Formats: sequence, structure tokens, C-alpha cells
Amino acid sequence: MGHDLSGATVGIIGFGHVGQALAQLLTSFGVRTLINARQPVETTLGTFVDRETLLREADFVSINVAANAETFRSIDETAFKLMKPTAFLVNLARGAIVDESAMIHALSTGEIAGAALDVFEVEPLPQNSPLYRLDNVILTPHVGANTVEANREMAMTAAKMIDLVLTGQTPTYAVNQPKMASQTS
Repeated sequence: MGHDLSGATVGIIGFGHVGQALAQLLTSFGVRTLINARQPVETTLGTFVDRETLLREADFVSINVAANAETFRSIDETAFKLMKPTAFLVNLARGAIVDESAMIHALSTGEIAGAALDVFEVEPLPQNSPLYRLDNVILTPHVGANTVEANREMAMTAAKMIDLVLTGQTPTYAVNQPKMASQTS
């Protein structure tokens, strides 16, 4: 049996394009949305809180951050201990953000209620992973956005960003602050 989103508290870790789109979708479900991000911005889509508050209060925790040195295994044993035993973790971002051993322990012991995962520390997920044996986990093989439309949109966006760079403009979706040809000479 699943749970309704209506009336639930959803925590969004990371408020870039994906986190903002999720928050926008959630507005129609009547949820309380908590947001944690490096740079809080003005929004009507939820309330910015510190990470500990988000983990403590959320019924669903959605991870929407990039994998980097700062976020590597940042959802760890400490994070799971803060979460409610009725809470669910959703990771569609990157597997390296979650300490998989700590998550397996939290799921096995009832420290959290469940998880939905489309990404893993090692991909494809090894066949001997304990995650396969847990009844409180939904696993997909990193294909959550694998649709004709999503692939077309990603290809078009990538082409547009390349065009911007080649014409000396700043790309809209830069992972790093790019150095333009005029800045390097």
C-alpha cells in the first residue's frame, strides 16, 4: 500500500532546475514543501529550511543535487537517524550522494520506511546487492527520464548550449562557470 501526497511534507534537497520543477508539480498535491539549497531564493513554492529540519520533518525526501565533493555520501548514517521511521527517500539524482551501506541498514532496520532509487553508487546495480532483497525499495535501472521526448529535449538543449558557447555567449545550463574565448586572451 502506498501513501497519499496530499497533506504530506515533502523535502527537496537542491533547488536548481529539477528541484524547482518538482516543487512546482507538488503545488497541485496540497503538500507542505520544505527546501534545502546552498543559495536560498525567493519563492512561493515552499519554505527554505536547514538540512536537519528538512530531514526531521519530511515524509518524503527528494534528492536533487549534483554529485560533487560537497555532496558525496552526504545522505549518510546521521541523515537517516534524523529521518522519521515513516519517511521515504527518493534519489533520482546521483548514486554517490547516498551512502548506500547506511541506506541499506536504515531500510533493513526500519529506521526509514522505504526508498525509490533510479541511481546507485555502482551502475548497473550489482546482482548481489542487498537492495534487491528489500521489500521496501523501488528500483529502476537509471532510466527514469528515458522517454523519446526527454531524450529529444536533452539533445536540443545540449545543441543550444554548444551554439551559445561557440558564438561567445554564456550557456544557460553551465555546470561550471565557463571561460569564454574573449576571457582567455
